[in-house]
Amino acid sequence: PAGWDALPEGISPRVPIGEWNMSKICSDVEIMKTFEMFNNFKGAFLESVLIKYVDDDKIDCQVSVKAYNKNEESKSERNVDIFVLNVSSYSLKKQPFSKRMPIYAGIHLFAGDGKIGIDVGKLSHQPKTLEEFVASKMFFLGDAIEIKIND
Repeated sequence: PAGWDALPEGISPRVPIGEWNMSKICSDVEIMKTFEMFNNFKGAFLESVLIKYVDDDKIDCQVSVKAYNKNEESKSERNVDIFVLNVSSYSLKKQPFSKRMPIYAGIHLFAGDGKIGIDVGKLSHQPKTLEEFVASKMFFLGDAIEIKIND
């Protein structure tokens, strides 16, 4: 997406394993390739959103989805966790669903102003500006992203 090639020095879409105490984190997988592998999570289901207060001044977020890997012949569902670390801004202006929420528009990546983040299914297109990104009803903006693909 726009802005990925212009990330400030020290900001990377790939980050080392954080403090989530998980196994099989795909921190060495490029974020863009993972999003492509899952077709930007179009048609995936939102399983959960977790806001984690790590320290008094630090928040991490975990967005869990159930998605199909478009590259697998079996088209089996995979559980994918997307982590936005050291969140500086987020929005959850969405009414609760009684069932899993389908993500029709997919999940969009955004990088700009020294931050990276995700929009969860509310924008119909790739956001080009920070103002456009934060207009989404469900977004998370932070310093780094990690992805865990579960078996």
